[in-house]
Amino acid sequence: MKRILLSFVVLAVASAAAFAQSTGDAPYPGSKHVYRVASDGENQVWKIRTYDAVAGFADADLATATLTNANTKEVTIDWGVGVAAGTTYYVQVEDSKAGCKNLRLLPITIAASTFDMLLTFGGGEVCYTNQVDPSIEGGKIAYTHGQAVVPYVFSVEGVNAGDNWSTTVTMGDITDVTIDDLVSTDGTVTVTDNGAGVFTLTGTGVVADITLNLTVNNVKKYLEAAGYNGEAEISPLLSLTAQTILNQKVADKDAANDNATGTVKRYSNSNITFD
Repeated sequence: MKRILLSFVVLAVASAAAFAQSTGDAPYPGSKHVYRVASDGENQVWKIRTYDAVAGFADADLATATLTNANTKEVTIDWGVGVAAGTTYYVQVEDSKAGCKNLRLLPITIAASTFDMLLTFGGGEVCYTNQVDPSIEGGKIAYTHGQAVVPYVFSVEGVNAGDNWSTTVTMGDITDVTIDDLVSTDGTVTVTDNGAGVFTLTGTGVVADITLNLTVNNVKKYLEAAGYNGEAEISPLLSLTAQTILNQKVADKDAANDNATGTVKRYSNSNITFD
């Protein structure tokens, strides 16, 4: 058969910027890269392999990566979000044609991602926007507390100026409490309402401590038997998921600071007393 070329071509997005980027031979956990070989009509089979000095080469765990088009000259590899930085794998391609075979390996060392999104509670005493809305329910006074605006602080680190990123934002379930709105105080971050209390944040480059205002609505009616305040204090848990650098297909480096809990209280809540 004709000579099988012994060169790999690794395709990856790159830019000249301050932060390192995921590359084909040093991919970030969660990143996607394309690997290809020159082909002269051979059949290709791609695998991810590990190596042990005693046991030799072995197929990597299925959670390590997902291979797309693994039987062509060009394969797309989605590296798993759980692969550990510093771990070495080998991208293997086996060529065969007319009874002849060849095997090639490319060493891969997982790199530590610098990409990180951070979410914290904005702090301070958050109260309901308006006074309670009283009503009479079954002969008892009932209080409805309504809306409150809860501030959270959002940051994006470890990205380059041209990196486009996105994340999904949701609030944990609180009985009778709904999300009415999520607003960014910074015009560089776009908030898209997907409905059902799910939002998407998108932007480009580093973001430093911008405020996201979450408007919640506590529609529960609290009866006087529970006291004036009742259970009016709520703790909205806001969470970031699916954090991705879009042009690199890179996930957030860890789960730290992906969740933040705010607190809403009804102040001046003592009962009326009398002589």
